[in-house]
Amino acid sequence: MRREFCAGYGANAVQYFGFILAIGLTGPIAPSSPSLVSSRIEDRVVKRFDFDERKLGNFERTPMNWRQLAGPGYPRFLEPRFDADVGHQAPPSMRLGLQGGSLACRYLARDIPVHPNSDYRISVWIRAEGVVHSEAYLSACFLDHALQRIETSGVRSASARGRTGDGAWQRISLLLPGGFERARWIAISCHLEQPNGDAAPLRPIENRDPQATAWFDDIEVVRLPAVSLRLDAPGGVFAADDIAACEVRVADIDGGHLEATLELRDGEGGSLTQQSIPVVDPQGESCVSEFGDLPPGRYVVRLTVSDQGDEIVTLDRPFARLEQALSTTRRTGGVSFGLVLEPECGGNSRIIQRLVGLLAPDYVRLPLWRADMDDSAVVMADREVDEFIRDLGPRTRVVGVLAAPPASLAEKLGHRGMSVVDVLRGPANIWRPYLGFLFSRYGGRVDAWQVGTESETVLEDPPSLGDALTRLREEMRPLVGTLQIALPKDARAGTTVDPAAGDIASILVDAHLQADQLLEQLAASPDGAPLRRWATLAAPDAAVYPRSIRLREYARRIVMTLQAGVEAVFVPQPWTIGRGGGETIVSPSEEYVVFRTLRQTLGGLDPLGRVWLDEGVSAWLFGNEETDTGALVVWTDGDEPSPRTIVTDLGPSARVIDLDGRIGEPAMAAGGRRFEMGALPIVFAPVSPERVRTMASFAVSPATIAPTVDAPAITLKLRNHGRARLIGRLRVVPPPSWQAMPAFVSVDLAPGGELATPLSLRIPSNQAAGAYVLTGVFTGSGAGEAAMTLRAPIAVGSSAVDVNVMTRAEGRGLRIVQRVTNRGDNTLNLRGLVIAPNRPRQASTIRHLPPGQSAVREFEIPDAASLTNRWIRVSLEEVDGPLRHNDVIKVE
Repeated sequence: MRREFCAGYGANAVQYFGFILAIGLTGPIAPSSPSLVSSRIEDRVVKRFDFDERKLGNFERTPMNWRQLAGPGYPRFLEPRFDADVGHQAPPSMRLGLQGGSLACRYLARDIPVHPNSDYRISVWIRAEGVVHSEAYLSACFLDHALQRIETSGVRSASARGRTGDGAWQRISLLLPGGFERARWIAISCHLEQPNGDAAPLRPIENRDPQATAWFDDIEVVRLPAVSLRLDAPGGVFAADDIAACEVRVADIDGGHLEATLELRDGEGGSLTQQSIPVVDPQGESCVSEFGDLPPGRYVVRLTVSDQGDEIVTLDRPFARLEQALSTTRRTGGVSFGLVLEPECGGNSRIIQRLVGLLAPDYVRLPLWRADMDDSAVVMADREVDEFIRDLGPRTRVVGVLAAPPASLAEKLGHRGMSVVDVLRGPANIWRPYLGFLFSRYGGRVDAWQVGTESETVLEDPPSLGDALTRLREEMRPLVGTLQIALPKDARAGTTVDPAAGDIASILVDAHLQADQLLEQLAASPDGAPLRRWATLAAPDAAVYPRSIRLREYARRIVMTLQAGVEAVFVPQPWTIGRGGGETIVSPSEEYVVFRTLRQTLGGLDPLGRVWLDEGVSAWLFGNEETDTGALVVWTDGDEPSPRTIVTDLGPSARVIDLDGRIGEPAMAAGGRRFEMGALPIVFAPVSPERVRTMASFAVSPATIAPTVDAPAITLKLRNHGRARLIGRLRVVPPPSWQAMPAFVSVDLAPGGELATPLSLRIPSNQAAGAYVLTGVFTGSGAGEAAMTLRAPIAVGSSAVDVNVMTRAEGRGLRIVQRVTNRGDNTLNLRGLVIAPNRPRQASTIRHLPPGQSAVREFEIPDAASLTNRWIRVSLEEVDGPLRHNDVIKVE
């Protein structure tokens, strides 16, 4: 079909946004064809049901033209009826009540005419009570001139549910897309359905609602313009060299008052650009709009059609723009990334193939043995699956999942609810042919076979598991040789996977397990037995977790799972498959770009543990020690929304890469480069693992010193993690007002060698407690660079006492509470002090505080407003002793 070119977004989306604001392109659009009739919303209502049919002469108990659905599971004694006492805005309504079974009825008459080139929105108000396991919903389809259903036109709405006593009305809508030349009428059906009954009869138990009621009222059919919005990229993912564009069309038989706007939004929902779209007649052509030079990330393009200010159609199409390849040096080994693919592609195997190819995962996990496979599928296979596996890249390995035995096989051995292990325990001559076809077809392409799915994990292995696996290996050995088997396990349970057999423990990590819990949950077995482990991260519910938390935890959980020593991490496929505008739509989720960024920057590297960069920052190193290439993933420990700036010396090649894959050039600063970070992880790459580990080894012992009159003696440490000798001079730079002796230290370390030299630090006696940084400037040769700025944490405080200072406003004054706990072995005599500008010093004594006991002292500062933005020092000192502790608070 010929396509016209709309005014696009231009070369730069941000500049174009300003241009649009200046000229106001979002104003009304002149009609593309003469208006036939008025296009007010009311005139677009084709049919409305309020079920008040007495005025139409219907005194029966059943609404006119509504025909009860008959068949198995639909008892004939259940009928749709009027309810004269219940209604949405006013009674009556149509009531569907169950006493076992299901009930549905269809409106079949020649009084909902349609135009083939228009879409239709059908809405209903539903009140559901006792509808817990069943569901109440609406469905619709087009009919031809003989009132025969056009099969491919059928759609259904979302479901309404409710417990007895809720009594809330819910508005449910569905879109019935046009484009069917034979369409003449619309048929509407109301349903109150029990569960579909496809589950196994013995496992699990299927819950139903013996008695349930749903009321349907104020059904409305509205004619809409025919709209389409198609992205010029299969699956909605634009590669770095693709032109990001979409094809859009808004057509209506009467577009006199319609306005259409195409809006580009970023991942957070912020508007970037807006563009007016012409409204054409049903024979009009679509147009193409380009998005311009977009940076990498995920976006949403929204088409909105309004009628005199009322939005009548809104279409959203998410898409992703990818950056050029970000990968570090690939090698055999290191961490791996995998995708868990759904069994159904919906005829979109080529699109899924492309999405997988752009991510280039190390593994894809496919359910190759399923309960829904009939005998023909077992013998002849699934063409889409065959093509998908055949066209996978050579670096992507396949994990074939024996999810469930085909239903016909399970019935031969007992019942449809049998598990894979149950079947393998049965006679081999019955199940061998079923598996033989599968293993013969895919055995040369499948890297490992997983027995069961993660949803079936149990806390302990059934006693029969070992026997079942032994039989599986023996029977399939003539076809594929030695099998590599993966067994699903729960992260909270132990495992009896046999390492000697080469089995893999495939661990399910629940969505509620946060990233900071995974090191402990996924710790290796205490006996140190070698065991291959995979992990599958369950996806957090998008309806429960806000976007920022969901993406933060998604990235952190991947990083921490890999740092726990897991060989490969699997995640659910980061795209959705849905219906819209009468077609199947594949759209990337927000995790798509995040997965690609982490896969490309970390894949093939080894987890090298945590390194210290700054107070309150988590930094996790991945590296290839053979080539001295690596990446550092960092985030702030807190959840503060504003970015935090740190300065660190990661080498001249280090760049900052955010989770969208955007590469930033950090600014130069004294002591390294300046990076901004927050709760959302970012990646520093490429970095030298030798350099980063050498920098992280710079430390002092003990790491906590007290503010005393005498200069405390500590030990300064540095280890050479490089492969060259580290020779040079280290200049020690303490925090301001501190003194370090000696100020210079000679360094001569062989690879693996460690420096441990005494250092004396003199700090002010009134130094506030807290975290500080001791800096070392190394100049010389080795470690890959002639110079490095090293930083080590050092705290001011006392191991003998814990001191907490709290404040609270009281009228115009400020109350300061000092809580002291004796952590030492001796009884202490202490004095608390509060020193405020232009105020008398306040003191309070704590006498004979025993070990392990606490004491609280309170101080009051009158007229605290006069000290706004000034500092107050709250001190603690030992009477006739060396102990000192200082806190400073700012009056705000």
